[in-house]
Amino acid sequence: VGAVRMIREILQEGQVPFTPGAGQPLDWRKALWDTIVIEILGQTRYRDDECEEEQTTPWPVRKWFVHATTLYGFLGLFGATALDFLFKPVGSSVPLYYPMRLLGTVSCILLMYGTTAALIKRALKRDKATTHSHASDWILLALLWLLGLTGFLLELSVYALLAPTWGYALLVIHVSLAMTLLTLLPVSKFAHIVY
Repeated sequence: VGAVRMIREILQEGQVPFTPGAGQPLDWRKALWDTIVIEILGQTRYRDDECEEEQTTPWPVRKWFVHATTLYGFLGLFGATALDFLFKPVGSSVPLYYPMRLLGTVSCILLMYGTTAALIKRALKRDKATTHSHASDWILLALLWLLGLTGFLLELSVYALLAPTWGYALLVIHVSLAMTLLTLLPVSKFAHIVY
């Protein structure tokens, strides 16, 4: 759905974002740097596209900051999960200040802040970007928020004195939500990470 919408909008606008062979040859290293570091990690499009109304709002609720905290939180949690899987022995207990656990905790705080702020902004419909919300907007944000919440609760269950049985049920819910998010990747707003 997302890819079809993108192609339809490009065809309607009559602008193709990249034409091979037009102009100077493509420097792939510069293009990669500009795309990953400047555009994605630097959130330049969001910061450059701020309207006057957005510039008067406090920076913690500006569109670019909310998107950046959600992005960095998600990437940090993905990295912490991957590193945990690769380097932490299964079933071993680690302190809260363990680097991967600390990365996961800080990243989850960022993700929860970003998704909570985005959900509130969508509910209030105060700016141009949130006045026309689709179900896919709400589903993606709700899934991310629920993943963050269940992840935090799982972390609490790991550090509880007695391993609670609700922790296992919560793990099933958390993994089910993660698989749902990955399954919906090509057909939801989450697909914008690819294109």
